[in-house]
Amino acid sequence: MGTIAESSASARLMETNEEYRTLVEEHTQYDDRLDDLGSRVHLTTEEEVEEHQLKKLKLLAKDRMYAMLREHEAQAS
Repeated sequence: MGTIAESSASARLMETNEEYRTLVEEHTQYDDRLDDLGSRVHLTTEEEVEEHQLKKLKLLAKDRMYAMLREHEAQAS
């Protein structure tokens, strides 16, 4: 995710925090679906709406994951 400290913090959260694990799984699912949509030549209107929603959801998940990492590192120091 960034620095080595973030990576070790991320690994610890993956082991100990169910919410973090869920966010990582959701982020990965959003990314996979966006890759699928991005590989298409043309998107239907529904797919364009889905793509837009997925981008927002992916960003929200990423923001929450980083917030959790910062909280975890602040508690560790």
